[in-house]
Amino acid sequence: MNIEVRTVTAPHLVAQVGVGVYEAFLLDRFRPNATDGRRDGLARTLCRSSWRNKFAASFSSPYKKASFNFSWNAVVGFGFSALMLMHEANQPSTSFNNSGDTTVLRERIMKSPRFSIYPPFGVELRIQKDRIAPVSLMQNFKFLKAVAVSMVILTLGVSGQESESVMVVEAYSGKILVASNASAKRPIASLTKIATAVVTVDWATATNTDLGTAVITVPQTITLVGGPNPMNLQPGDQLTLRDALYSAILGSDNLAALTIADHVGREILNRRGKGGDPVVAFVAEMNQLAKALGMAQTKFANPHGLDRPGTKAYSTAADVVRLSAYAMRRNAFNFIARQKDRQVSVSGPGGKRGFLVKNLNELVGEPGILGLKTGTTNAAGPCVSVCMDREPLVRQKPDGSKGATPRRLIVVVLNNPDRFNRARSLIRQGWATYDPWLAAGAPVQDQKREFLSLPSPQ
Repeated sequence: MNIEVRTVTAPHLVAQVGVGVYEAFLLDRFRPNATDGRRDGLARTLCRSSWRNKFAASFSSPYKKASFNFSWNAVVGFGFSALMLMHEANQPSTSFNNSGDTTVLRERIMKSPRFSIYPPFGVELRIQKDRIAPVSLMQNFKFLKAVAVSMVILTLGVSGQESESVMVVEAYSGKILVASNASAKRPIASLTKIATAVVTVDWATATNTDLGTAVITVPQTITLVGGPNPMNLQPGDQLTLRDALYSAILGSDNLAALTIADHVGREILNRRGKGGDPVVAFVAEMNQLAKALGMAQTKFANPHGLDRPGTKAYSTAADVVRLSAYAMRRNAFNFIARQKDRQVSVSGPGGKRGFLVKNLNELVGEPGILGLKTGTTNAAGPCVSVCMDREPLVRQKPDGSKGATPRRLIVVVLNNPDRFNRARSLIRQGWATYDPWLAAGAPVQDQKREFLSLPSPQ
């Protein structure tokens, strides 16, 4: 049997089922005692339920062949099937056909192999060794529970089902060139570390601290973070603030980000003569930075961007543009973000050990790309913020002198599985919009709608 499962987008599209094949071949061969009423029940059940369904299934012979071609929605359906099958294996299961008669299936389930499709809504199609039967999820399971579980899987398991957020802005003028869903609040994963690095660089500038010589100590609290540990950091290890920034920005090292926040936050509290949690103090500075930059739709909860129970962190594509534009004006951050890789070292009980940190931003190294930051979590999806420069545009002024117009794009992509190619496309689209606008004399019709405010607080 060949089975094809595909996404159905039209709300009232009827499932295309080979009822004739089912009646003439499958049903008569594998269920010789089936009545015409049961055959009709199959067709009616499938067609009646399919408009509520996100999946359509088509069947064809021969039975012994089996192949599957499915979309991401189908993957979710199959995953949901596996969960329900495990549930069924431990509990009695009752099936209902269209005539309302019931059959206890536990013995069949335990004895005969079968394959099931459980779409989020509608019918279950159970293909067993000796039969195929439609079973209404409304009756076989608690419908609301099935809906709730499937929607959780759809929401959390496949973040790509949600729409992306993008924005492209020319960083010197603030001209908005592309925007889609740019004001939607959502998690931004490790793009959070842009703010972590900016707060650190600004603090170092304000306190006249040398990033290359300031030594920081890895705190005990890194054991609570979890996740990858590329430098094998252990509590008590030491490294320079600059090397920690390289690891956090290029390699998206969560433990390095926490170590930075612990050190800088502790220094801030000491200078203010206060006590408390240094990381909490550091995150407060991150939120103060967001406020100063006009990031009204942003809240930071930690220095690394990981999703944590009981915390609510979010931002928007527009706010990430504001943060990115400000960050790239900081020479220290600009220099770090554009490196393709960097050698760093960590000192511990066993002596000094070295690591090569590679930039996770695939665009770095391409013409004009200055880099910035990548990020990915289950809730945020794949994200990237990119900065690209062009040579200043030199033009002659009316008085005969020449003037240069700097040109820089900030491109932010949130929740796109092909984030790098999407960013490349947006860069081309951005320049294709900006160049004619500038050549026409940079006309302005609606300042508020056409431009993004990009404050530069001191």
